[in-house]
Amino acid sequence: MRPFYFAFAAAVFAAAASAAPIEGRKPAYLQEVAPTFANHDAVGRRVWAPGLDEGYTPQGLALSGDHILVSGYREATDGGAACRVFRMHAKTGEPAGHFDIPACQHAGGLATVGGGLLVVADTRRLWRVDMERAFASGKLEGALRGTVGLAGNLYGSFAAFDGTDLWIGRYTVRKEAENAKLHRVALKVFDELDGRDLDESKVAETLPSPPLGQGMTFQGRDTIWIASSSSQIGWLHRIERATGNVLQRHDTIIGIEGIAFGPEGQLWAVSEAGAKKYQHWKAHFPLVFAIDVAKLR
Repeated sequence: MRPFYFAFAAAVFAAAASAAPIEGRKPAYLQEVAPTFANHDAVGRRVWAPGLDEGYTPQGLALSGDHILVSGYREATDGGAACRVFRMHAKTGEPAGHFDIPACQHAGGLATVGGGLLVVADTRRLWRVDMERAFASGKLEGALRGTVGLAGNLYGSFAAFDGTDLWIGRYTVRKEAENAKLHRVALKVFDELDGRDLDESKVAETLPSPPLGQGMTFQGRDTIWIASSSSQIGWLHRIERATGNVLQRHDTIIGIEGIAFGPEGQLWAVSEAGAKKYQHWKAHFPLVFAIDVAKLR
């Protein structure tokens, strides 16, 4: 009976954790979130993604000290898009400022790269930003520390930092999986190419990537995690850094986007499922949430 008892206790604990109140500010338009999904028992804290009531769709995620950063976009009335980077207190989920990025379509990736600097990745452009200046003013103006365009086969669908270099990746649908790539880029390109384009001839390394890639982060120096998703699926891939080979794939909530490891080893993530733009999706989970990767099946 002891194995059954421990299994029952674990199930009760997981249910209690998932039933804990969602932190932060609940959007007025949404009544509930998905109660269960694949590997939901690996999810711990849950916080409402910022900007939902204003129509922002969550995209990138990064951690900076005591804060969680989330980027998002919303469609403008002129048919374009507007991007914003939000800062939240990690302990409470309460807002701690934001700044806007003009001439931005998606803001799919965020990466803190040291020295108080943040890289924001858009589909075809990268911005390096002095975070404190940007959050203090709410504007990119005066806080920009270099920008480069992305040309050829380089796309900034998501971004990550390995402790030395920046990585960017391209989102592709599954039938175009051969075009899904990860590229390592030296940070010096922001000084050497400021205002100009970066292409594949100037990247330091290229690795294959799973299709539908939406987020990327490093676990130590030897392991990469990639979040892939659509309106129908959500996956977390654990990848060998040296080769780009997928070691494991775990199912998770649809719409999973940016990911980043926290100081205690938990994997933070954000999902766009249930943003105003995606109310028609089969599940709603527009949350920033922590994942215990040891519990993934």
